[in-house]
Amino acid sequence: MSAQEPTISSSGDEVKYTDPALEGEPTATVEGVLREVVVERAESDGHGEGGHVGAEVGEPVLVTDDGSVVPVDLAALAGGEEALEELDLAGAPVVAELVESASLESALDGTVTQAVDVATAVFDRSETTATTGAHRAYVAIVANSGSVDATSTIESRIAAGLTWWSQETGATFSRAGTVRYSSGRADRCGFGDVSGLWSEAMQRFPTVDFSAAGNHLVVVVDDQCDGTGVGTIGGSVADGGLVTLTESSRVFTPTLVHEVGHNLGLRHANLESVEYWDLYSPMGLAVSGSGTTALDTEYRAQLGLARSGEVEVVPSGTAVTRTLAARGSTSGLRGLEVRSGGTSHWVEWRPATGRDASSYYAREATGSVWVSGTRKYPTGVTVSTRATDGTGVTSLRPRLDGSVRQGAWKAGQSYVSGSVTVRVDAISSSAATVTVANGVAAPPATVVAATPLVSGVAKVGSRLTGRTGTWTPGVTFAYQWRLDGATVTGATASTFVPAASHRGKRVSVRVTGSLLGLLPISRTSASTAAVVPGTLTHSTPRISGTVKVGRRLSALRGTWTSGTTFSYRWYANGKAIYRATRSTYVPTRGVKGKRLTVKVTGRKSGYTTVTRTSARTTTVK
Repeated sequence: MSAQEPTISSSGDEVKYTDPALEGEPTATVEGVLREVVVERAESDGHGEGGHVGAEVGEPVLVTDDGSVVPVDLAALAGGEEALEELDLAGAPVVAELVESASLESALDGTVTQAVDVATAVFDRSETTATTGAHRAYVAIVANSGSVDATSTIESRIAAGLTWWSQETGATFSRAGTVRYSSGRADRCGFGDVSGLWSEAMQRFPTVDFSAAGNHLVVVVDDQCDGTGVGTIGGSVADGGLVTLTESSRVFTPTLVHEVGHNLGLRHANLESVEYWDLYSPMGLAVSGSGTTALDTEYRAQLGLARSGEVEVVPSGTAVTRTLAARGSTSGLRGLEVRSGGTSHWVEWRPATGRDASSYYAREATGSVWVSGTRKYPTGVTVSTRATDGTGVTSLRPRLDGSVRQGAWKAGQSYVSGSVTVRVDAISSSAATVTVANGVAAPPATVVAATPLVSGVAKVGSRLTGRTGTWTPGVTFAYQWRLDGATVTGATASTFVPAASHRGKRVSVRVTGSLLGLLPISRTSASTAAVVPGTLTHSTPRISGTVKVGRRLSALRGTWTSGTTFSYRWYANGKAIYRATRSTYVPTRGVKGKRLTVKVTGRKSGYTTVTRTSARTTTVK
C-alpha cells in the first residue's frame, strides 16, 4: 500500500480513517452521525419487467445536531460502500477533521454543493446498537416541487407507513409535526442533490436534533420527480434518519416502509444478485397498487424483534423437521436460520395470508398482476441467504424452472446449497412442514398425517366410517378396524358395521397413508363408546284376506332387517285368540262380529326386540 493511500484501523469499537494525502491541509472539526445514502429510482407498474428500476448509492453524509447535512468523500476508502457495511459504520457517531473549503462552508450553511474531503475520522461503533424506543416523523412537504396533494392526504399516507412499523416493532412510530413550504433550491425534488434539500427541510424544524435516536425527517415531493425514494442507512432499530419520497399513492406506503427500514439499518432484499427483486420483502421492489409484506425473518432477527419461539437456529451437524406458521401471522414458529460455513439460510413460509394478504405475491397468485415473465413469486416456502450475523443485503434463493426463477418452493421440492438441504414435506392451509439437514444426510421423507376419527353411532348393524382428515396431497389410504385394540380380521374397508358379537366393545380405526417416494405412516383414531344393541328396521304389519268365518287371513309383516325371525299373535277385540300364533288365521264362529288385529314380533341376535300391531279389520261376518 502506498503511503498516500487512506488507511483504516480498528481498536475495539473505535474505527479510525486517515487520508495521508490530506495531511497538513487546514481542517475543521465536525461531529455528527454517519449516514449512508441510497437513492431508489422507480417502482414497477406491475405489468412488465420494470427495466428502469434501480438504486444508486450516494455520498455518505454526516448529520450534525445543529441541523447540517455534510456529504463526505470516503470514496478512497478501500472497498467503498462494502467497507462501510462490513465495518458497521452506518449510524455510528463520528468526529471528523474535514478539509476547509467552499464545499464545507456551503454544507454547514445549508447550501450543499459537493462532497467534502475527509482528512481523518474517528467512528464509535459502540453506540450503533440500541433497543427499540419511540420514533417520531417530522414531515416536510415541498409544495413547489410540482402539483403536490393536500397536506391531509399526505399525512394519511404517512400514518399508514408508520402504523406498519409500529405493528412490526411494537414501538411507537408517530408523526410529530408537518410543515408545507416552498423550496428555494433549484433542485426541489432532492434526487439529484439529496443533502441540499434535506438541509433546507431540517431548518423548518430548528429545535429537532436529526442526529438523535428515533428522529426521522420525511421530505415529500411531487410524483413527477425523477425518483421514488431516498433514505439514509442507520445502525439499529433505535436509529432515526433522513427520507425523501414522492407523493405517489400507488407506492407511497411500501416506499415509506422501505426507506424507514433503511433508517433502521436494513439493506436491500435481492433475488440472487439482482437488486430489489425479492418481492416477498418490504426491502425489495415496490409494485404499484400492492401492499406491504410482513418483515422478513432475517431482518426481524437483525433488529432484535424476534420473540421467543418465533425463530429457531439449526446449527451445523443437525437435521430437524419443523412445522412453520405463516410469516404474516403473529404467533408460532415462523422462521428457521440454518447456519453453515459463515452463511445463514433463512427459511420461512409465505402463503399470502395475514400481514401478507395485500402483497404483490398475493395478487400475482390471482393472476391480476405480474412484473416479470422470468421471475415468479408463488406462495410457498422461501429461502434467503446472507452472512451469518451480518447486516448486508439478503439474497432470495429461487427454484429454477426452465428459464423462469420461482421464488418459493412447493411440497415435495428441495432447496440444496452445499451441505444445506431444505425439503418441503407438506403444505396445508394452516402450516408448512419442512425438513432441514445441515451438514448431515436428510432423513427419509414421511407422509404428513392427521389423526383419523370414527364417524357414526357405535351400535350393532350401524355403519361406521373412518374419516382421515388432512394428509399429504396424493396419499393413498389403507384401513384396519379394531375392537378394544384388537385387529378385526378382514375389516379393511373405509367403513365398518359392528356385528352382534361386538356388543360392549369399543371401535377404533388405524389408517396408513402411502405415497411414492415417502415413508408410509399410520395413525389410529380414538375409540368409540361401547357398541350398543342395534335397532331393527321394521314395518307396521297389515292383514290380508276376506274377513269372514272360514276364510283364511294372512299377516303381511312388511320390510324388516335381514335375518330377523318373527312370531305372531292374533287378537279379537283386543283379546288374544287361543293358539292363534301363526302368520295365517282362519276365523271361527267364536269371533264372528268382532274386529281382528295381529301383533308381529321381530327378533335378531344383537338387536333390541321390536313388536308392531296391525290396524283392526272390519267385523268378522
